[in-house]
Amino acid sequence: LTTRHPLSSQVLNGFVLALNASTYLLVAQPPLDAQPASVYRDDMGCSANLGSGDGVQGCVCHLDMADSADGGYTVADDVAECGQALVARTNVDFAHRGFLFLVVNALFINEAVFVPTIIADKRFFAREHGARAYSVLAWHLAWLVKLGLTAALKALFYTPCFYFLGQLRLDATAYLAAAFATGGMGFAGSAVAMLITTLMPGLGAATTAFGCAVLLYQNVCGFFLPIAAIPPYLLWLAWSSVFTYGYYAIINSQQLGTVMTGAGENVEDRLVFAFCFVLYAWCFLFHGVAYAITRAYSSHHATYLGPDGPRSAQTRRAAAAAA
Repeated sequence: LTTRHPLSSQVLNGFVLALNASTYLLVAQPPLDAQPASVYRDDMGCSANLGSGDGVQGCVCHLDMADSADGGYTVADDVAECGQALVARTNVDFAHRGFLFLVVNALFINEAVFVPTIIADKRFFAREHGARAYSVLAWHLAWLVKLGLTAALKALFYTPCFYFLGQLRLDATAYLAAAFATGGMGFAGSAVAMLITTLMPGLGAATTAFGCAVLLYQNVCGFFLPIAAIPPYLLWLAWSSVFTYGYYAIINSQQLGTVMTGAGENVEDRLVFAFCFVLYAWCFLFHGVAYAITRAYSSHHATYLGPDGPRSAQTRRAAAAAA
């Protein structure tokens, strides 16, 4: 495989992810003197000894019962502050989810560059395979290794581009989950590109099909439309979308609550990594299906005509006729 991503493309992709993080910060905290987004997202106005498990509604608007008993604090005094905290929390939470969705979306769409690359390489493969010089398995394994290494590099270099600038959780497990999701979404995009170019060898049709796959995955992943709101007979679309697993993994790694039900409960780390595992499983499934289709389509080989090509065939036919 001689085709490669230019370094400028990789740098530009990293810049796009950093730009998404910057946009999130501008939406989440427009005033320069505002508190960091993490203050609203993590503290939500709660005291150190209170939490949602102590009966505090949402851990935002709470009444300090000790101060209230002394007459020094009333509900009326808390109305303005509580309303501002609720608005700030809602805005930051939506911007936070939107930012992470943009990251997942950008990582997948970036892999559209592989559509023309694979199609161009398949022309050389068809020639070499027809001459029995290149097997289907070797060709697909070469692409699998290349795309897997590309995904690993993106997990290594792209994750810092958006993670720290976006003020995400400074936790090793959360960062590792985000890195796995980052590499997984890149791997998923290239795997879908491989499958589509196998089904549709034409550049125009394959590019259009890739765009349709992006739109479908976006709308059923749980960001625009909650999974709970999708009709039961269409749930298979949500669970076959690679966006669903990438989005769930990175959202729940930040402990934003279960996006499947819209509830506020946290998700265990093992479930976050389970989302990542299923995401990679879909990628390998797409590659397996693409291999099976290519093998079935490319089962015929060219006939060897000898060192002199057609002239050797004519000589053999003439000798056979004379005999």
